[in-house]
Amino acid sequence: MIPRTATILTAAIRNCSSREVSEMGTLGPLNVAELEAKRDVKGLILALLYEEHDYVKLKAAEALGRLGDPRAIEPLTSTLLKDKDFGVRWLAAAALGVIGDPRAVKPLISALWDEDSRVRSYAAEALGKMGDARAAKPLIATLKDGDGRVRETAAEALGKIGDARAVESLTSVLTDDYEFVRAKAIWALSRISDAEASRNSNR
Repeated sequence: MIPRTATILTAAIRNCSSREVSEMGTLGPLNVAELEAKRDVKGLILALLYEEHDYVKLKAAEALGRLGDPRAIEPLTSTLLKDKDFGVRWLAAAALGVIGDPRAVKPLISALWDEDSRVRSYAAEALGKMGDARAAKPLIATLKDGDGRVRETAAEALGKIGDARAVESLTSVLTDDYEFVRAKAIWALSRISDAEASRNSNR
């Protein structure tokens, strides 16, 4: 177990009753749904970090994203960067994007270089939703990703962020082999242009 995850898990255990600890590892999909219905963030975090079955971790990550509780940020970022299952990692990225806490920006940037293209794509999408300018430069680099879906999502994210530094790189992918990348680049350039015009009119 990695030290960072161990620290998070230890903190979680301190806040749990002996009954909760003894029941760890027995959660199933129905139990996760019940935890979400009760808005039991602590129980969902335990499911995310302790449960041996990936499907349960997937459902816990989704539920934590829907609940939007900031207590889930550290467990979700740890899962994003360390979980062995790519499906769990990309759902953690998606959940972080829904919650929108700025603490997730750096881990999501790191996930742009995940070995799995879906994780990279969901990380880019999450960064676009958050609209944090710190992500602009890494997303510009992601426009050169080998996967077309990742490039498409990065272009869309740059449009949402609206950083003029992306104009040159977005222009360069207007000739991308993947038509959806080209379409998103056109959309992003339009968004950035509109944002610049709006800022100039307010001066």
